[in-house]
Amino acid sequence: MIPLDEALAEEAAELAVTTQLRGGDAIYVAVARRYGGTLITVDDEQRLRAQSVVPVMLPAEFLAATGAA
Repeated sequence: MIPLDEALAEEAAELAVTTQLRGGDAIYVAVARRYGGTLITVDDEQRLRAQSVVPVMLPAEFLAATGAA
């Protein structure tokens, strides 16, 4: 669990504006960016809009890349 503090909320709001992501989606992207993670999603819109900010993969791509498939 990651607490949604003021700094993370502001980062997500900025991302929502610059990437045209919805608020909740922007929070996921902000968390991935803050912690150097990869966003794993099946949401096409989220995937396309977030890829300029963080690495994005489909679940199957992630499983194949990690050898867990």
